[in-house]
Amino acid sequence: MRSGRGIGLVALVALLCAGCATLPPVRVTPADAKKPIELAKGQDLYVALPSNPSTGYRWTYHAGKQSILQLSGEPTYSAAPAEGVVGRGGTETFQFRAVAPGSEKLRLLYKRPWEKAERPVDVAVFDVKVH
Repeated sequence: MRSGRGIGLVALVALLCAGCATLPPVRVTPADAKKPIELAKGQDLYVALPSNPSTGYRWTYHAGKQSILQLSGEPTYSAAPAEGVVGRGGTETFQFRAVAPGSEKLRLLYKRPWEKAERPVDVAVFDVKVH
């Protein structure tokens, strides 16, 4: 009787975890801006953009009221590999989670945060669809 109960419990756990598999994150760069990005609800999106914070410029993102994506924490910065080079650029990476079905143009602006009236020096736009 005990082994029958154990098998039933294992079968129940396996059934419950069948939907637990997560999809791998989708990673994009500016080269992917012309391609549609398709995500499943709950899937992560990593957006990697060239950046050089030593110039004062940063990528910014502002979510709309009905955004299908949610920013997961602060963006991270990785310096380009170059020994002894001061002021070298690198990559700023944003992580988003697909939270609702729909379509959205994900816009990120490259500008100095304190220069409110100035236009961004670069804009990255991605067409995102969440199923």
